[in-house]
Amino acid sequence: MEFSFNDFSNNLVQKRTGIIDLISSLPDAALHIRQSENYWSISEILHHIYLAESLINNLLDKLLIKYNPPELTNSRIEKFVTENMQLTELTEESLLSVSTANGTEPEMNRRRDELIILLDSSRKRTNEHIESGKNHDLSGIKFRHPRIGELNFYEWILFIFKHECAHISQIK
Repeated sequence: MEFSFNDFSNNLVQKRTGIIDLISSLPDAALHIRQSENYWSISEILHHIYLAESLINNLLDKLLIKYNPPELTNSRIEKFVTENMQLTELTEESLLSVSTANGTEPEMNRRRDELIILLDSSRKRTNEHIESGKNHDLSGIKFRHPRIGELNFYEWILFIFKHECAHISQIK
């Protein structure tokens, strides 16, 4: 897998823009409909995406404070990240089969404007983490995902993207 911070950042922006466009085009009532008792509504899915991304961003903030990662030159960083990604084979199906982590259980009936603000704020923080990863070796900053296993800084960022893609497929 060829990795580019710019392409990755652009993909994150496109995904989030697509979500915002989608929910902006739906009637308010459609955001809160559950297909069945076992499925979340669109507003619950989006609130969960926000909660999960915020939880990961809080974790990354703490890890960056704890560690003092060395700088890398721009010519080496993208090759370095590509060689250290272990999460590329994680599929949408496998993500959706994982139970919800503590602190990411959504609340019902969030308003559209509130969801957009929350999603914008969590993505802004993720983009700040991507920027910090451009010039530093953050592969040694690791934390265990309770169900997937140990992930390094870059894999946590990739997890945010794959997690969001999996849930977007539920909405469509």
